[in-house]
Amino acid sequence: MRSGGRVHIIRPLLAESLVLASLGAALGVLVAHASRGLLIALRQFGGAPAVLDLPLDLRVLSFTIAMATGTALLCGPRTGDSRRAAST
Repeated sequence: MRSGGRVHIIRPLLAESLVLASLGAALGVLVAHASRGLLIALRQFGGAPAVLDLPLDLRVLSFTIAMATGTALLCGPRTGDSRRAAST
């Protein structure tokens, strides 16, 4: 019985990497959103509370998505590993 080709091996590995990276990015955004109030509460100047605007805008979310996708593509399935798996 012949094993699947490289494409059939890489596809699920890439999907798994993208799912894990997306979950990590979503968790990071949630932690950042939840910790905004804590950061503002901890940052005080001379006893007076500081006014800081820490929005999670489209640029922040776009950067997070781009970094998660790039990480998944670069560190996910490696071609050398798929060649070894396809030959066995």
